[in-house]
Amino acid sequence: MSIPEIKWKERKSHISVRTFRLICEDELKSALVHTLSRLPLSDEGTPLYLLLDASVCDDESFSVESGADGVVVRSQQPKGIHYALNILSQLVFSDELYEGSFEMKPAFRSRGLMLDVSR
Repeated sequence: MSIPEIKWKERKSHISVRTFRLICEDELKSALVHTLSRLPLSDEGTPLYLLLDASVCDDESFSVESGADGVVVRSQQPKGIHYALNILSQLVFSDELYEGSFEMKPAFRSRGLMLDVSR
């Protein structure tokens, strides 16, 4: 099984990210409260914009754009933003993030887990 690699559309320099300043609608914030608890949030961090965008192709797809002005996450549904924030939390573990953009789309209609209990 291969793990999908993030395909950056463009990748320039790094931006420093110690904490994020969350900018989104209250309804979206309440839908993602558990996911947001894994990110370093503060009132003076790098702006993190979470946007619901109908132009994104399906529920679980998302795009992430990062630059000197902040990070923008776009998805059609909160489910897609949830997956984007999970990946974003893994990318900023060293307090740095590439300046650039990438998109991810699920390869299959459903996500799953196989548990082999026969051993």
